[in-house]
Amino acid sequence: MVKVWLQALVEGAAEVELDGKTFPVRETPRKRLREVDFVFEGQPLRGLEQNPKTESRWAQLARAGHKVIISFGGAVRWGCRRWKSDAVWREEEKKRWSKEVMR
Repeated sequence: MVKVWLQALVEGAAEVELDGKTFPVRETPRKRLREVDFVFEGQPLRGLEQNPKTESRWAQLARAGHKVIISFGGAVRWGCRRWKSDAVWREEEKKRWSKEVMR
């Protein structure tokens, strides 16, 4: 699923290639956010670019220039996963690691 994030948002590809299949990247009509429907491990999923104009902390990251994508199955947002830029992941990993070491 990281490949989808990388190709759709970071590289700005018109299509995403995953497991030998290609999936088109579209823009949503109203917000012009990028989205892609794809299949991962037999599950149909949708990746949707985070709307930077909302009030969530994910939107704050998007406004700061990080590439954030939400992935969810069908039309259900429960259990969605968000992928963000490596710089943010590394910073969070450092914080988590330092907390564990301090215990």
